[in-house]
Parts: sequence; structure tokens; C-alpha cells
Amino acid sequence: MKNNSEDLRSFLLTLQSDNELVSVKRDVNTEYEIAAVSARLDGKQAGSTL
Repeated sequence: MKNNSEDLRSFLLTLQSDNELVSVKRDVNTEYEIAAVSARLDGKQAGSTL
């Protein structure tokens, strides 16, 4: 049985092979990027106290 990360990786590889994936390369601060995504998924504004 595949786990979710394998499913996502497979999906991204399919998009890439179909030239449907756009890559943006920039420096990322994972501490703040992850917090912002998590807050948005929780329906909260980024930067608010979780």
C-alpha cells in the first residue's frame, strides 16, 4: 500500500512529465512557510497565535 507522500510524488512526476508543473526556485524559510500553510489550512490567519 502506498503512503500519501508516494502518491503525491507520483502525482508531481506525472505533472512534470506532461509539462504541467511549474517550478519556482527561491530561498524558503521553512519555519515560517510551514506555519503559514498550517494556519491557512486551519482557517486562521498567518501570524496569529495558534
